[in-house]
Amino acid sequence: MSILPSQGLFRGLTLTALLVQSCPAQSTELWVLKEMMLQSSPETRFALLNQFRGDFRKAELIPWAYDQICDAFEAAGQLDHALEAGEHLLALDPLAIEIAQKGLKLAEKRQDAALVRKWAESAERVAERVIAAPQAGKSQKESARSVLLYTDYLAYSAILGITDPAAKREQAEEFVRCHKDSVYRSAVEDLYLESFRQAGDTRKTLEAAKKILELDDSNVGALAVVAESYLESEKDPKRLLTYATRILSLLDRQQKPEGPAGAEWSKKKAALTGRAHWMIGTVAMQQEKFAQADQSIRMALPSLKGDSRMTSAALFYLGWANYRMGKFSEAIRFNKQCMLVNGPYREHAEKNLQVIQAESSDHKSESTRP
Repeated sequence: MSILPSQGLFRGLTLTALLVQSCPAQSTELWVLKEMMLQSSPETRFALLNQFRGDFRKAELIPWAYDQICDAFEAAGQLDHALEAGEHLLALDPLAIEIAQKGLKLAEKRQDAALVRKWAESAERVAERVIAAPQAGKSQKESARSVLLYTDYLAYSAILGITDPAAKREQAEEFVRCHKDSVYRSAVEDLYLESFRQAGDTRKTLEAAKKILELDDSNVGALAVVAESYLESEKDPKRLLTYATRILSLLDRQQKPEGPAGAEWSKKKAALTGRAHWMIGTVAMQQEKFAQADQSIRMALPSLKGDSRMTSAALFYLGWANYRMGKFSEAIRFNKQCMLVNGPYREHAEKNLQVIQAESSDHKSESTRP
């Protein structure tokens, strides 16, 4: 069903035209148009906008008029006609960013993924044209940037909802290719990596991380994957240290997103920060830099809660580092804590504790001799 007005509708509009032409003041003309718009049927509202488009444009009322058309069609349960009207207006004015925004919102109400994608792509094209257009005003350009941010969010959300790993990777690759400057790029790259992790393919996960870093060397998720490979191989402690230090530097510079994404970001930051400190502490232990190891592993310890294996290792290393620095009371404390954890270093901590307590007693005895 077309929403273009019939001859009967135009007979009604003729009276409106006469009323407008008989009013001497422009404000009165606009008042008549607005009143007619508010009191008409959906089809008549659309016909009014078509016939008096020049007047609405001069008064910068086309977005308002389209809102009234959409409200009427929506109330009549005819969202498709409202969207058709939006397409018609965008064809007449390719820079009508407000129309594109409204159309996208209407498409979302339909809860049709294909329709939302169609209008998101249309809104993106309009926004890009507005940003590139010298004649576009400041408010138009701000609206265009808001549209691009929102369509990026919609694309990210769509990828987030994909359950098939292969399909998720395909959409993530397309997003990164088409939205290089998006604020959601890093999050999409993380989803790309996670799809390989879910498949349990360590080699492909590492390859994916390296691929991401070729395009975006500041992605902390990809940096962490590569750093983990060096941690496991124990072949290049210097490079591991470089990656871990860069992760901490990037995390310090990143700003917390607003809204619900902020809580997820805080959890991710805490986990990556703890892991980076663990890597630095591990390298320091290997190099017998015990003061550095003590500092870094202490900072990593809170993030290891819930992982008995890692907690056991961290407490044992802290016990050993403090013993080597001559801090016997701290060494005893960490070894006792390690013995309480059901982990791989429990028995080692018990043996070390006996030795450290004996040495500690000897030191006390020597210090009390005259």
